[in-house]
Amino acid sequence: MIGGNLDVSNYFIKEFFGSIDKIHQVRFTFATLYIDIELVGATLEEHAREFVNQVFKELRLKGKSPIFSMSIFSLPNSATCRVENVKTFLNILVEETDKLGVPIVGGHTVESKDFIYTLVFVEISHDEIQFLGFKENKSFFTGLINYSLLPFLKDRLIFPGEAQGCTAKCSPDKFAEIINCAITKLDVQKFSNLHVNEDVVVYNLDNDCSVAFTVDIIKPISNSAPLFGEIAINHAANDLYAKGIFPKGAVGVLYSNHAIQPNVLEKIKNGGKKKVKKLSAKYLGIYGIEARELFYGGVFYGVLRRKEFIENSSVKEGDLLILTKPIGTGVVSRYLTLKSFDLSKKENMAYSHMIKNMLLSGSRMARIIKKFKVSACTDVSGFGLIGHLKEMIQPVNLSARIWLKNVLFLSHAFDFYSSSVYCSVERNRNYFSKDVFITGSLNTNLSEMKLALLYDAQTAGGMMIAAPKVEARKILRLSEKFCIESTIIGEIIKKKQFPIEVDCRDT
Repeated sequence: MIGGNLDVSNYFIKEFFGSIDKIHQVRFTFATLYIDIELVGATLEEHAREFVNQVFKELRLKGKSPIFSMSIFSLPNSATCRVENVKTFLNILVEETDKLGVPIVGGHTVESKDFIYTLVFVEISHDEIQFLGFKENKSFFTGLINYSLLPFLKDRLIFPGEAQGCTAKCSPDKFAEIINCAITKLDVQKFSNLHVNEDVVVYNLDNDCSVAFTVDIIKPISNSAPLFGEIAINHAANDLYAKGIFPKGAVGVLYSNHAIQPNVLEKIKNGGKKKVKKLSAKYLGIYGIEARELFYGGVFYGVLRRKEFIENSSVKEGDLLILTKPIGTGVVSRYLTLKSFDLSKKENMAYSHMIKNMLLSGSRMARIIKKFKVSACTDVSGFGLIGHLKEMIQPVNLSARIWLKNVLFLSHAFDFYSSSVYCSVERNRNYFSKDVFITGSLNTNLSEMKLALLYDAQTAGGMMIAAPKVEARKILRLSEKFCIESTIIGEIIKKKQFPIEVDCRDT
């Protein structure tokens, strides 16, 4: 439990900086607060206010003020954590950052055993950015968590009973409750996409150019530390690629604990660093904090022309929907984990197919969609295909039809589904199925499983692209030329009673 007067040194402040273009530079300053989940009322509010104000005061003492901030929020999955307390905490943080002129404009939320809040302050400057010299204290949280209760993980990154990859994303019901409390209440003119359903934050440098920011962290989905590092970075970069934006730089973000051997953490970090370089981006360093569960990912940024930004939810009636990767990573990874990676030949083939798809960068697809007229695009991740499709159509008062027979699935995803207990499918289906109408007949177990996997959380998943018919077919042909497993899975239609219709005929 945190108590008493909080000193700024307890917030583990660390900074990173890089270039945006020939004129602009960017500085990221990270600061983290650990919260006791039993704190309520005035005590919780006090900690939130003190955290923001002390960190911002330290920033002002060291140099120029940041212009906005993003968050990484670890929400306890424990039943003892009341959502109302979380909303109170978030409202105070937003109130204080708005007062100080560093509005929280986006971020990422996961579920874990900890209640941790990280603010990422962002400063953009025409001048050369100097290192501010924050003193690092990597062990000040020792004793905060009872690490003796943790299993000794050795070199294993995942184990039965835990979520894998993006399945640890905040559940859709909790996310819907807290999202309006988590970002600024201000109408900030410099941003082109605040208070809309987007995965990236776009800050306008001038009338022509903008810089986009995104952040994402996931839990292990491979028993190989370097592979996990690469997959997590690839997953985080996908948000930019789905907008046709190429990463310019990245800061790795690592939640770890003392039970994991240092050489394993090094392999994760090196895998991530390797992937950043493969994406032709600048690796700016890594921000690491202690936690009871392992997460890894990164903060990415990239440059774009304002008129070229591809929105999530600007679909038009008559658009075709293209999916650029097969789905099923949540189910397949869960099954392989329950097997403790003691795999048969068939299971190894399924694992290889999953890894191949998760490591496939979105860069080729980003180049393709920039060549054609695309109405909207998003990546498919924690809320599954159905959840992210709903995000695309909801703001424009249209509906979508999915042709289930056209959707591609990972190898053996159907074989593994019945054994993948506690995977992401039921969590997402319980929330989103009220928006789905089924046409045709689900007369086989296979068609039932196909429908279920539309709700499966995807890690480093594909893009879902909405484009006019002629353009969509051109995109499909070119993606096939580059050996990308793409297919046209549906269309945008007039508004119906249900937002999404799934056509199950001929499945």
